[in-house]
Amino acid sequence: MALAQGQDLKGCQVPPLEDIGSKPTAFYQCAEMVMQCGEDGYLQRHASKYALKYQTQLKPLLSKEGKEFVDKFTYCLQYYLRSRAGKSSTCGSLPSLVDGFAGTCYLTSGVCDVPLVDTLLWAKSVDWVDLPTMTFLETTHSLYYQCNWTEAS
Repeated sequence: MALAQGQDLKGCQVPPLEDIGSKPTAFYQCAEMVMQCGEDGYLQRHASKYALKYQTQLKPLLSKEGKEFVDKFTYCLQYYLRSRAGKSSTCGSLPSLVDGFAGTCYLTSGVCDVPLVDTLLWAKSVDWVDLPTMTFLETTHSLYYQCNWTEAS
């Protein structure tokens, strides 16, 4: 389903960075009400699922840097989706739209400063059945070089 004529996601507010941990799915819930993609759509099946999972299950296991990264990354994805989903965006176009800026969110959120053990926990938290909907391997390969993970740390 496409956005209704004259609508976009600008009416859905992204919580401030300092509140993102307590409201990780608020933006996605609003976006779902606007777009009505359904329980198998990107907003519920993927975006809300992982925002909640990262905040409630993964974040408690991470270092200080890892926790900061989770908050910044969650905020960044929502901020970019809100600003880039236009009137012609559809439920089916959301995954590729997000894939287009996810790498930027990883880098600007500080993934290169996160301890290796945290990045491994992050990767382990992704359900393998969801990988076909993500450009996970391409993004990981790119980050490997951009973060200089080729160097022993």
